[in-house]
Amino acid sequence: MTGTFNLKVFNEANSTCFIGSNWHFFSNTSTGTYNFTGGTNGCITTSRNIKWSIYESKNSENKFQFKKLDDKGNPMDDNSGFRLTITSLTTKTMQLTSNITADNKPVKVVYNFIKK
Repeated sequence: MTGTFNLKVFNEANSTCFIGSNWHFFSNTSTGTYNFTGGTNGCITTSRNIKWSIYESKNSENKFQFKKLDDKGNPMDDNSGFRLTITSLTTKTMQLTSNITADNKPVKVVYNFIKK
């Protein structure tokens, strides 16, 4: 399936809100942020702190995993997080994927990051 879907991403907002979002990853603390501007498609301006890590598996591709943090640095979403497959990683780009079900069919969601 190829196309645009109305998905709530990371229990945060519609997928269209994340288009053009800014992500910052701080390797020395394994923390970071993401933010996007509201105003269209029902998006609300959002800035979120995260704690991230790389899960290395001997039997499958490495995963990028993160938890959203509240303003006090505590994990949100009942301490559950998100794990995405790292399909490509260079000094300038990162591509992550996750598998979901849409219209009762498996769909791969692709997330593309470009370093500014």
